[in-house]
Amino acid sequence: MIKDKIADYWNWRSTSYHQEYMSRITDEIEFWERIFTPIIPAGKHLNVIEVGTGPGILALALAKMGHTVTGIDLSPEMVKKAQANAEKLGITAAFREGDAENLDLDAGSADLIISKYLMWTLPHPDAFLNGANKILTPGGQIIAVDGVWYTDTQDHTTPNKPYSEFFDECYEEVRPNLPLGKNNTPEKVVSLITGHGFSDSTWRYLDDYQAFLKSIDIGETTVTPYIVSAKKSC
Repeated sequence: MIKDKIADYWNWRSTSYHQEYMSRITDEIEFWERIFTPIIPAGKHLNVIEVGTGPGILALALAKMGHTVTGIDLSPEMVKKAQANAEKLGITAAFREGDAENLDLDAGSADLIISKYLMWTLPHPDAFLNGANKILTPGGQIIAVDGVWYTDTQDHTTPNKPYSEFFDECYEEVRPNLPLGKNNTPEKVVSLITGHGFSDSTWRYLDDYQAFLKSIDIGETTVTPYIVSAKKSC
């Protein structure tokens, strides 16, 4: 099954994913606090769900800001990594396994649903957005961080990276079944989100995050991420 292959890959990647940035995890969390401050409601305590939490960076940033946060990931090994990061930093957040396309959460139970590098990985992004709309309170917010990782003319997988071979093996069948697996421009993501009951959409490229990553990495990060925000129509 496609989901099994996706989980297999991210379970395997969990030991190395984002590892080169872990020495600066506190700086990264503070970076995301600065990003979120102007785009989420001020002075309110929010119930937040991060879908596709990976190592839990965004979840931990929002928890540190005083919100109640649950991080969900298809990969049990990623969940363990996020839990370990929370314990290491002494930040309270909950993490558990879950499927982005079948979120087992009550209607109206979240004020904010957030994701980072999730949308391009989904076989059925419509299912994720329909679920997010159901789970959010009226006027609740969805935030998606992503990047145009693959295009029709360019494949950003670097052959000399140690995980490229296993990625190709796991994703050979998966990638043709990902609607946002290629050309997932911010405009395309905004159009998809607004077509699922969301309004007041905004987006921008995260040049500042790209600069932060390059200050740590050895220059392999070539795609500038973007952030999309929208609200559930009341």
